Amino acid sequence: DLCREAIEKELVLSAHDLAEGGLAVSAAECAFYSAGKIGFLLELEDDIRTDSLLFGESQSRILLSTRDSQLDSLLELARRQQVPAAVIGRTGGKSLRIRHHGTLVLDVSIEKAHAVWKNALPDMFMDS
Repeated sequence: DLCREAIEKELVLSAHDLAEGGLAVSAAECAFYSAGKIGFLLELEDDIRTDSLLFGESQSRILLSTRDSQLDSLLELARRQQVPAAVIGRTGGKSLRIRHHGTLVLDVSIEKAHAVWKNALPDMFMDS
């Protein structure tokens, strides 16, 4: 309901569920499919293992992007609907970067990550 209302109010630039691959895969896919392949920096502080945080496929989580000018409105809408929401990063640049508790755990160019992602299955069969 929150996501639908936020989209109706034009507060959302992009939305991606975290059900297949978790946060890292969803964020990367958003970058790959964005106009101009826009990168990101995620700054995560959750007190769980990094691999669980990045690749956990728990349900009912959605990664949203919004304009800076609409961030407060989106967070207020989440608060009113009693949906946990947090700012975890910013878009920009040509790299996919993720920090967990200040430690850089991923820093790769979009082009390199996209090539690996796109060619993983064909490359697997070529190596056989």
